[in-house]
Amino acid sequence: MIVTILLGVVTLAVLALAFLASKFWHWAHVLVLVLFYFASTGYAILAAKTLDNRLGHQEQIAKAEVELEQQRLLNEALTRGTEDRSVISKLAARDVLAAQGDDGMKGVVRLTHELRLKSRVRGRVWRFAGPAGPVNPETGAVTVNFPVQQAQPTEEEADAEPTEAPQGPPPALGLTADSIIYLFEQGPVEGFEQDPAPNAYLGEFRVDEVQGRQASLEPLDQLELDAAGAERLLQSRGPWIVYETMPADNRDLFAGLEEETLRRLLPDSSVEEYLRDGTPAQGDDDPNRLVDVDTDGKLVSPDDPDNKAVGQQYRRRLRDYTYLLNDYERERAELYARQQAVTEDLAKLADALENAKKVEAYRQEELGKWQDDLAAVDRDREAIERHAQALQSQVELATRLLDDTLRQNAQLASARLERRGRLVPFESGGVDIDAL
Repeated sequence: MIVTILLGVVTLAVLALAFLASKFWHWAHVLVLVLFYFASTGYAILAAKTLDNRLGHQEQIAKAEVELEQQRLLNEALTRGTEDRSVISKLAARDVLAAQGDDGMKGVVRLTHELRLKSRVRGRVWRFAGPAGPVNPETGAVTVNFPVQQAQPTEEEADAEPTEAPQGPPPALGLTADSIIYLFEQGPVEGFEQDPAPNAYLGEFRVDEVQGRQASLEPLDQLELDAAGAERLLQSRGPWIVYETMPADNRDLFAGLEEETLRRLLPDSSVEEYLRDGTPAQGDDDPNRLVDVDTDGKLVSPDDPDNKAVGQQYRRRLRDYTYLLNDYERERAELYARQQAVTEDLAKLADALENAKKVEAYRQEELGKWQDDLAAVDRDREAIERHAQALQSQVELATRLLDDTLRQNAQLASARLERRGRLVPFESGGVDIDAL
């Protein structure tokens, strides 16, 4: 400010002197003097500005070199890892990474190696897949579209002008015919406000054909054996997650989650064991679920010669989902076969019952006829009995009359013999009929 005021005063003085000198000098000389003054002043001002800018740039360069060296150290730590607590604190202060343990920080190289090892165990995963057409309601076959996954843009890339998409064919899908994959509904991403959708298991599928980024899948499970699973598959519209191998149960996946989150993600029948996982043992815990731990909470082998165990923790049972699902599938098939057999038996029993009812009706009808015949026979029997009694009476009467007649005949014969005398036999031994 002071320099500006002094420069203004000097300029006014030069102009005043030039005005006075114009009375004695030629006007051209005065004009040259004034122009020389303004040129010198402008040069001095520009030189001062240039020097000031240079000093500022030199300070910025020195500061940038220091920051560059610090950033190089931080980048080296992120790449290779470090045990320097000051470097770890700087990275944590910049929200680059969360707080690390006492054993230092793993670098990107090591983490990438561990990620590849875990990915090799887990198998390949295709996210945001979806049906390319409707699901066949009879066989469950479906054609799945696998979009090319692209990295999420940073804030600078999002604000920048869009660039042209890379040309050329998309990368190969990597699936082969007759390979087995596992299909899940992807559901909402945690932390985003979306309509709630279950991350349901859709089933085990066989790859029938692969064309570009599309694959034709056929379910290994029979849809008629699982009506709920068939309905879930038919109603699903994606996006889907396709796993090359069934995801394995891992205790670290649920470590550190809040109780509210666990109760939202897991069913009530099993959430308690996830809440208890890693907590001190209780009196009613299953002994098979208890492990020995040291003062740092690390596992201690039962064969540890130093006997560093200071307590016990509860550890939940890890599940082999491939085995469990296959076992449940076999059990469901067996139950379905039993259900079909019972249904057939019930149908046969219903037919037999219907036939039995028809036979019963026929027998009832015959029984009615037989009862009518029995009544008629009873009437005939009674009539016969009455007739037999009448005949018996007549026979008895005839017998008495016959006896009386024979007795009378015998009496008459005796009387006649007495009147005529005894019979004189012939010499031949015969009886004289005339003597009678």
